[in-house]
Amino acid sequence: MSVTLNLEKLKMLAQSVKGWSNCNSAWLDTSEDDSAAVVGHISEDGETYPVAVIDCDQYYQGQDSLKLAKFYAGANPAVVLALIEKIEALQKAED
Repeated sequence: MSVTLNLEKLKMLAQSVKGWSNCNSAWLDTSEDDSAAVVGHISEDGETYPVAVIDCDQYYQGQDSLKLAKFYAGANPAVVLALIEKIEALQKAED
């Protein structure tokens, strides 16, 4: 599997949504009849602020929804920008 990495495009995309960097949590919402994996923010008081619902049932297996939600939460804009910064520093060091 070949992966093309366009750091400038990824950096631009992450910078355009860096205000959403607090969307760094994932949880299983059981408030409805069908549980759903959610990406968003959980406050210090335990209040949840959902941003995206991850539903793998159509494409893969439903139990993978929470795993994918946790990945999306972990790959939030702040983390992506920090990774790009490290890559750019390593590239400069090589020059």
